[in-house]
Amino acid sequence: MKTTVPPSPLTRDEGNSARANKAPARQGNQVPPVQGLRPAALAVALVSLGLTLLLPGIGGMDLLRQGDEVMHIATVRESYASGEFLFPVLNGLPNYYKPPLLFWAGMVFEALFGPELYSLRLAALFAAIGTALLLFVMLLENGARDVTAALVALLYLTCLATMKFGRLLMMEQPMALCLLAVGFFFARFIRQRRSAPLLWAGLFSALGFFFKGPLFQVYSGFLLTCWAAVLLTSQSFRREPWAVIARIVRAALIFHVALLLPLLWILFLLTGPEGNLGELWLKYFFVMENLSKFRENNQPEGRILLGWLVHTLPFTPLFVLAFVRALKLPVASGRRLVGWLMIVWVMSLTLLHLLPNRKDAYYVVPMLPLLVVGVALTIPPARAPWRQLTWLQAATGLFISSAFLFLSIVLKGPWLLIGGSFACLLIHAALAFGQGTATPVGALTRIAASGICISTVLQFGMLPLLFRPLLPDEVNPQLTGRVCVISHEPWDGYQYAAILPDRQLAHNVPGTPDRCDLDGNSVIAYRAPDYEPPADYVEAATWTVWSPEPPIGNIIRAVTDGPEILLEPVRLYQPANL
Repeated sequence: MKTTVPPSPLTRDEGNSARANKAPARQGNQVPPVQGLRPAALAVALVSLGLTLLLPGIGGMDLLRQGDEVMHIATVRESYASGEFLFPVLNGLPNYYKPPLLFWAGMVFEALFGPELYSLRLAALFAAIGTALLLFVMLLENGARDVTAALVALLYLTCLATMKFGRLLMMEQPMALCLLAVGFFFARFIRQRRSAPLLWAGLFSALGFFFKGPLFQVYSGFLLTCWAAVLLTSQSFRREPWAVIARIVRAALIFHVALLLPLLWILFLLTGPEGNLGELWLKYFFVMENLSKFRENNQPEGRILLGWLVHTLPFTPLFVLAFVRALKLPVASGRRLVGWLMIVWVMSLTLLHLLPNRKDAYYVVPMLPLLVVGVALTIPPARAPWRQLTWLQAATGLFISSAFLFLSIVLKGPWLLIGGSFACLLIHAALAFGQGTATPVGALTRIAASGICISTVLQFGMLPLLFRPLLPDEVNPQLTGRVCVISHEPWDGYQYAAILPDRQLAHNVPGTPDRCDLDGNSVIAYRAPDYEPPADYVEAATWTVWSPEPPIGNIIRAVTDGPEILLEPVRLYQPANL
């Protein structure tokens, strides 16, 4: 990417790129006003669509789950029930694995709406919608047209990452909101050259500490580093090097003023009434939890790349093409400078996550809104290959719709799902073979329609088919007393605890010392065919769940032999005298 930093910030729309680059920079440090009925109406429509797409099913388990969520849910419920608000607890002990803000948010929503799953997950849902709204406003403030900005925000809402982590009690979506807020206010600082936006950026960086710990300050520091690198390679540095260095140092100091909040929290932990509990939390989180990521067996770097390829679905090819094109464009305006900073920031954070030995695909989720806004601001609408992008998205949608149709037939899904998958296939066929459009609004509308179509079939059809119930409705009334879950994976107990908030549960691994008091209590043998119940217990019910990692050969055989070979049994045992 060629970098030519403009002499002063620009805020104009680049609808006509050639004319925009020749026009003189707009003077003044004011943020372009985001007002009027149409932007407000678009914001309301964005919130409504977000609720429509994310809210259904949020109270159940028929969604894309992440293993750590059930531990977070158990922590919130136990902490709220025991009144342990300062140090959230799990199994009677402080939960040292995460900073407390996610658990605090969950406890607030439990206090408002009860212990149901939907209430605990509202924090992530509101964070997802808030991120989309902030992305919309950030595009407007940096010169994008309102309809274009709303459609780009809608693309973010229908990405797989948002559809997954915007409905789970996980820290990734709140982190995405905090990271985008840091970028949003930093962009204001670049335009205004005032301290107030920089203070707000630092405040959201400090807030991120309570979600992710000190790693979030590393994230934010990379943005400051990217901006400083731009100044240190500019003509201004050649003319007045000390003035530029002073500007960078002053900005860094102002940005880090808000670090007083996490520092006060650490001081309270070390000197507060909880004794050495705070010191133990700091040692575990800073040392064992973070530094251990560098000591474990190495995981392949491809997991991070896989994260980008998977979590940007169904727009992955489109984002790849747009990203490559953005890297080839010169930075010739303030708008493109902000976009370029967001892109380089994302690239830096991606490289950062290649360093630890522990890597996972979902580590890229908080960076996704930065990538979306970066690409949208870097590529002028007049120079985007809209026809190619529309056809590329149509081809991607055809592939995904065909996969939906194939799975719904092989897994013997309901006719409504088969019909919906076929309708989605026809819609993308119309996009692929119909007349393309070269206008930004027309192309983005078609692309957004593709995302909505795929998200709707995924949410209301594929997920209920792919995720069979952990506990069928007709079996739930049969449970008596406490419930003991027998399985080979300790996290399975947390899964059942998530859907049975009013029951006392215990978990036991077959072949280990028995932790379950079975006297008159129910026993669920979850994917544990080798479990032998006590002599005075009988099998009361049986059902099946999908095998979590079926061999490829079994998936191919399911086409001819039926989906039964992909299922594993779950059995309920009850005392014989009931």
